[in-house]
Formats: sequence, C-alpha cells, structure tokens
Amino acid sequence: ADVDALLSPVPLPEDPALRVEVEQAFTALADAHALRDAGRYQVGLQRATELAARVDRLGYAPLQAEALEVLGDFQERTGDFPAAAESLRRAVLEAERGRDVRRAARALAELVWVVGHQQSDRDAGMDAARHADALLEGVGGDLAIGALVASTRGAVLLDRGDLAEAEAEIRRALEA
Repeated sequence: ADVDALLSPVPLPEDPALRVEVEQAFTALADAHALRDAGRYQVGLQRATELAARVDRLGYAPLQAEALEVLGDFQERTGDFPAAAESLRRAVLEAERGRDVRRAARALAELVWVVGHQQSDRDAGMDAARHADALLEGVGGDLAIGALVASTRGAVLLDRGDLAEAEAEIRRALEA
C-alpha cells in the first residue's frame, strides 16, 4: 500500500458533478469565514447551519469536517455552547474519517475551549487537548495548531487554578 496516500486527506470526488458541488461548498465556507471575520455571527450562524446540512448529503468527509467546524465556531460565538461542542465533536469524527488529521486537531483545540472553558468541564477539555496532542505528534507537529491547543489548554488550567501550569502552556503558545 502507498503510505502517503493512506496518510493524506481523502482526495476530491472523481465524479465531475459531485466535484463541482464540493468545490462550490468550499467557496461558500470561505464566505462563512468572511462573515466570522466581519463579526456577523448571527448571519454566519444561519449560513453555516444551512451549509452543514447541504454538505452532509454530499458525503465528502473533509468538507463535512470543515463545515461542522465552522458551524461550531459560530455556535460558540453566539453562546450556544452545547450545540458548539456537538458540532465540534462531529467535525473531529468527519476529519478523522477523511484522514485530515490537522483539521481534527484544530477542531479538538476549539473543543478544549468550548467544553473546558465555556462549559467548565475541565476534564473533558483536557482530554480533548491530549487527543489533539497525540494527533499532532503523529504527523510531526504543526506550530499554529499546537499553539492553539496550548493556549486553550492554558485557559482551562487557569480556570482550574493551576497557575504555574497555565503560565507554562500560555508561554508555549506564545513561543510557537
């Protein structure tokens, strides 16, 4: 077996019509990111909800993972933490199904923030951080995602009152 092929994300669909739909959905996700960056969270939440439902029927795991990650981000920003946690958990599963380890680790880093900080489930937050660390170690690391994991873990440790550990994590994030 080709090890690189087994470890790289699932390629785009071969079917031309499905491929066009997937590419259009990725463009719509870019628009959703722009809404987030503009601070238009309610509009973005509506679009991300519609988009997540649309891409679900396409069955292309890397697209589903990104759509769910974006949806979870908007849900978190609008205060629906239980829905955000569920969307992010689903994003991790779809990313892993689609062999997109970095996206899975990024969704886990966001999950650390949502469950560990926003929902005050420190143990679940730390579990998600350990899962992200393991995924990143398996692909040789990723500075940006590693920094995100460290900063969100630092927030959870700070909430828990572990000041020395929180400081070490936040320093790790800043040094990345």
